[in-house]
Amino acid sequence: MGSLINSINSLENLGPLKPEEGGTVYRNKQKIEKETLFKVFPLSLDVASTADGDYLWFKKESQKLHKLIEDGHPNLEKILSVGLTEKGTQPFVESEPVDGLSLAKLSSKPNSSILSLEEIQKIALHIADGLAHIHTKNIVHGQLNMSNIWLQSSTANYVLTGFGSNLVLPKNRTINSHNKVLGSDDLNSCQTDLYDYGILLYQILTGKILLSDDLMLIKGVDSLTSLALLSRKEKFPSYWSKEEKDPELNIPQWLVDIVANCLLLNNIKGFKDGSELQKNIRENYKASGNLIPATVPKISAHNSLSERGLLGDDPDKILEKDQEIAKLKAIIIQKEGQLNVYKYQSDEFSNKKKLTLSAPVFFSLLLFVLLAGIIAVYSFF
Repeated sequence: MGSLINSINSLENLGPLKPEEGGTVYRNKQKIEKETLFKVFPLSLDVASTADGDYLWFKKESQKLHKLIEDGHPNLEKILSVGLTEKGTQPFVESEPVDGLSLAKLSSKPNSSILSLEEIQKIALHIADGLAHIHTKNIVHGQLNMSNIWLQSSTANYVLTGFGSNLVLPKNRTINSHNKVLGSDDLNSCQTDLYDYGILLYQILTGKILLSDDLMLIKGVDSLTSLALLSRKEKFPSYWSKEEKDPELNIPQWLVDIVANCLLLNNIKGFKDGSELQKNIRENYKASGNLIPATVPKISAHNSLSERGLLGDDPDKILEKDQEIAKLKAIIIQKEGQLNVYKYQSDEFSNKKKLTLSAPVFFSLLLFVLLAGIIAVYSFF
């Protein structure tokens, strides 16, 4: 019977372990090969030294990331492992690839430089949900930007990717210009993620990056609203009609307020962490009477990006889907042909020879066959 186990895909039979009532337990080895992503950081650690600050920092922060391996979230990439490379002892994070496109690529597509307000609100909520999850575990992402947010094709969720910068001491990281504006040397605080979130939200609202010079000109929420409206209007496709433009200029005030809070404009009290941000967004959704967009935990065929048109003009995706559809059609045609053959053979046989049995004779034969089968199974063992 051991040979039967070899027919199970992705399993290599290592022999029986113990018999149990109703079956036998076998030891098996997974043989599945799947693509994963490795993000390696260019910093060699001295693992032999107990005084190496970089290594001590890595140990502390890697323990935090291990919490995401045990407890993931639909709006976060799936982390598979965290560790050090064998050669060079460099920190790495292994994760599953996200099927879909990043916001950076989506916004670079023709006629897609500006997103609808409905989609922007969904992005705001999904990323806030992801930040709330990691901040409750004392994890800081540290690299929140358009390239690290992906629209997952299988679920239509927005997913935060690019984890691992927290494995490196803040002094050894690349400091972005907006981190300098924040005026904080501690790049491992929730405030860093919230500030990045404000920059990101403004960018997807307007299609423009909010530079430090722009921040100097903003005197308050009113001037931020005016600048956002002007910048958003400039990004509208030229072929849009007035009826298409007007609704997309009606930016919910709470979105602008969140940008102001995250950027701490004019000493506005900001959010403490992602959980406060998440709570604020959900409360505003309810107050506006809008349904909170659900996060899909599994594949939903009705939410595929090709159906929604968000990936419909990607040649590689279209070719891949067309090939899959062609294979499925070929299989369907093949099965239909086999069914027709079986149907023809059964019809031909029934026309040549029809056999009728009385009910008692039929059930007697059926009972005999079942008993013979049971005896055969027991004799096998």
